Amino acid sequence: MTRIAEALLAARGDVPFFAAVLAQGAGAMAAFGISFAAEYAFGKAPPLLLVLAAQGIAASLIGIRFGLARWWIPINLVLPPAAGVLLALPIPGWVYLVLSGVFALVFWNAGSNRVPLYLSSRRAKAELARLLPSGRARFLDLGSGLGGTVLALAAKRADGEFLGIESAPLPFALSWLRATFAGLPHARVMHGDFRNHHLGGYDVVYAFLSPAPMAELFRKARSEMSPGSLFVSNTFEVPGETPNQVVDLDDWRGGRLLIWRM
Repeated sequence: MTRIAEALLAARGDVPFFAAVLAQGAGAMAAFGISFAAEYAFGKAPPLLLVLAAQGIAASLIGIRFGLARWWIPINLVLPPAAGVLLALPIPGWVYLVLSGVFALVFWNAGSNRVPLYLSSRRAKAELARLLPSGRARFLDLGSGLGGTVLALAAKRADGEFLGIESAPLPFALSWLRATFAGLPHARVMHGDFRNHHLGGYDVVYAFLSPAPMAELFRKARSEMSPGSLFVSNTFEVPGETPNQVVDLDDWRGGRLLIWRM
């Protein structure tokens, strides 16, 4: 099964969403196959919710074999039983359509770029503030989500320039509204992809993305950032690159700020 999946993934350009669909399909075949076998052997099928829970467990394990990132595990695990419960409730069909649209707008990057929505903790923001140089510091947040980091730092440093870039439509729209009405003219957010934004001229470039784009992003940072500036990754390492400094955030995720001086 793994070889078949690898071949299909190669044909599809290794899109994680497609791998998750494959994992759910394989999990459903396994769970419902066992259910049908149990009904044939004992004359009674297991409860549907139990079968869907088994599908989620199987899909999570298969997703690991398919090479999906760890954050797909809870999604694959919860999706089948949650869908079963929701479908059993007397909810109008348009509600599902709206929820699907909201989910797609929030996690726009998860399928193609393998970058889900992560929000920085208060401790991370405090440590980033300490990394800013004195004077007119310029800070860039790649994948700025709801804009919390940009606005928090701008509120502490009126003498700096703070920019966030977000490509998921709904987080960008919400962060743009927050920045517009925050009364912080030196804080901005813009819609875009980090691949298309030049990293030169910033004192600190911060990213809380996922393992997938880190190697590409670090190469871009090396080639574009000014000597002496700082590239900071929250939690996710750069393969083959040792940071100059590591700051433990002591949060429930076991997060760390990995800091490289360019």
